[in-house]
Amino acid sequence: MNSLQMPNTEFCVVKEKKLSDFLLCKVGHENFRPGLDRLRPLFQKFKRSFKNKKIVTIAGTNGKGEVSLCLASLLMQENSTIALWTSPHILSLRERFFSSHGLITYSQLETLFFDHQEKCRELSYYEFLFYCFCSWVEKLPNIDVIIFEVGLGGRYDAVNLFTPNLCGLTSISLDHQSILGNTIEKILDEKVGIARAHVPFVSALEQVSLRAQLSKTSQLMNFPFHDLFMEGMVNDCDDYRQRNRCLAKVLFRYVQEGLFSKKLTRKDLPTSFKGRFELMTLGNKRFIFIGAHNLDGLQKTQRALSVEKLGMMDYALVSFSQRPVDEIFNGLVVMLQWQELVKQIFISSFVHPKAAAAEVLKQEVERIGQIEKTEQDSNAEKKGFLKFVDDWKTPLSTELEATAHEQILVLGSYYFIGEVQKYLLSS
Repeated sequence: MNSLQMPNTEFCVVKEKKLSDFLLCKVGHENFRPGLDRLRPLFQKFKRSFKNKKIVTIAGTNGKGEVSLCLASLLMQENSTIALWTSPHILSLRERFFSSHGLITYSQLETLFFDHQEKCRELSYYEFLFYCFCSWVEKLPNIDVIIFEVGLGGRYDAVNLFTPNLCGLTSISLDHQSILGNTIEKILDEKVGIARAHVPFVSALEQVSLRAQLSKTSQLMNFPFHDLFMEGMVNDCDDYRQRNRCLAKVLFRYVQEGLFSKKLTRKDLPTSFKGRFELMTLGNKRFIFIGAHNLDGLQKTQRALSVEKLGMMDYALVSFSQRPVDEIFNGLVVMLQWQELVKQIFISSFVHPKAAAAEVLKQEVERIGQIEKTEQDSNAEKKGFLKFVDDWKTPLSTELEATAHEQILVLGSYYFIGEVQKYLLSS
């Protein structure tokens, strides 16, 4: 079975920069462009090519990447030949292009970019990469199953150009409100846009009200709906990783047998994936990378860290992508409760078009500090627990030179995790 994770030794800074510079020049930065009607003519040929393949589409605010990767792993253990589309990438563009034959090579990716560069005039960053993925898969031998992880939302995401044989939904929380809506009910409506009549739809939604909403939608749209909470297969005591893995196993059984089953596979799953409890050891330092990029993700990460029992972190390095200021503040409030998990948390910005501004992060950390000052002496240990640093490399540079064994948590935006990994691998 091919690894779903690219060895860090295969990462090439020069080749990545060449590919990234091409994208920046031809299609610009990654921005959402709704409108499937605009895309249908371009992707029509792939619909014909993929007609006889099973397609699984997976949506959700958090967890859809892990479910997609788990499902791919399970299918490969059964010797099914799969192709997997995920986004965003963390360290390498190649992560978005995976099949049972392995990750796409740099030369293959460069050829795809060159061959289809005329499409750049009509497509966004995400859409162009997805078009290249479909072109690549079209030529792969004997692909049985294609797994599509939705990039953003569902209804207007490019993966929704294809009719799935099976749909999965992980979780719903507030994220990308300016695009998807400012309530979880509206966001659910956008995610359920991937559904089709008569196509099985499996969810692990934790909110009772959303499960009721989805049940009504299933009746209106006439698709078989399986609620893993109602079926007793997951519960409130499970952490989000357990729910994700249960959902992946249910989808796996559905793909294999064509029907819903409460009997889950006993097959093992990898303990981590890229940016999802990923471990990296450099000398005496052990890094844990977790892509918890919104409030719900941070809350679930707190519980998962306790369940995983990874031990006390010497410090955490955290940064956010652009999001409402109040959400950043509330995320910091959540992290104030992490004294039993980590000794110190450093907050910083990073250079990226989607990064939260340094002045915003600094302001919110200072706002936390003012609240700490008003607390009673019994909470004095919290004071200074969150600290803003102008350059996120400063704590890393200092600690990498130290000889003590340390455990360091890198948390937040997937884009930030990618920047940290690039820095560590080049140090």
